[in-house]
Amino acid sequence: MFDLEAAISQWRRQVESTWIGDQSALAELEDHLREEIAALVQSGHADEEAWREAASKLGDPVAIGHEFSKIDRLPGLDRFAFALILGAGALALACLAMMLVKRGPRLAADPMLTIHVVTITLGYTVGLLAATIAGYGAIRGFLAGAPAPVLRSVTLRIVRIASLITAVFTVIGFALGAVWANREWGRPFNADPRDFGGMLVAISFAAATVMVWRNAMFARVSLAIAIIGGGIILAAWCGVMAQASGYPALLTTVGFGGLMGSIALAAISLAIQDRPAPS
Repeated sequence: MFDLEAAISQWRRQVESTWIGDQSALAELEDHLREEIAALVQSGHADEEAWREAASKLGDPVAIGHEFSKIDRLPGLDRFAFALILGAGALALACLAMMLVKRGPRLAADPMLTIHVVTITLGYTVGLLAATIAGYGAIRGFLAGAPAPVLRSVTLRIVRIASLITAVFTVIGFALGAVWANREWGRPFNADPRDFGGMLVAISFAAATVMVWRNAMFARVSLAIAIIGGGIILAAWCGVMAQASGYPALLTTVGFGGLMGSIALAAISLAIQDRPAPS
């Protein structure tokens, strides 16, 4: 005999395994499903038939969840903060592009090295953006005592996309750098800290991407990984600049200070408990 409540419970568990929206929106979605089933039963459908038709009409729960968590539902403070962070990221990319243009003649002489520099630069910059967004979400959740559901939903979506971009560009840049080094020096790797840093960045952001995409229950873990990935980027970049500038102590302090700060933020992200959905 068909058990309607068991079917709805199983549906909810399946939805929760990939849900990236807030819990109140999920409860609203379940209410809508129940109302649709009740209407079909009243019109003469059997429970099992009504269940199948209602679930089919509802469609992809993840896509619907995105509609329940539009960015315009964010509080004004969060919208302003996100706009500021994204604007700073765009400005950083513009400045880096200008620096690359100034080095144009040198880079044009070696296309492979050029693509390596561009992809690593893009990957690391977007990675810092992802880490900053994730860090902001952690700080807001810590100050509020629990993460606001809609803020976490938007944060996860931005971090998911940015982490994927970071992982892809870093892997491409790392591979091209290895090919270039093998051509120039006869070996792809030199046990250089930058090589290990690139591998750690690619691994951390790939892990963050997979964990957010596959299961939202790992949301806090994936955000923590993205935050630490940003700290690794900061340490790697400042470490490289310290070697090539006249301020090694300052840049090393900034780089490793940023790494330690990212670890602290990641711990905060892991410690925050989810806010229960309103009944």
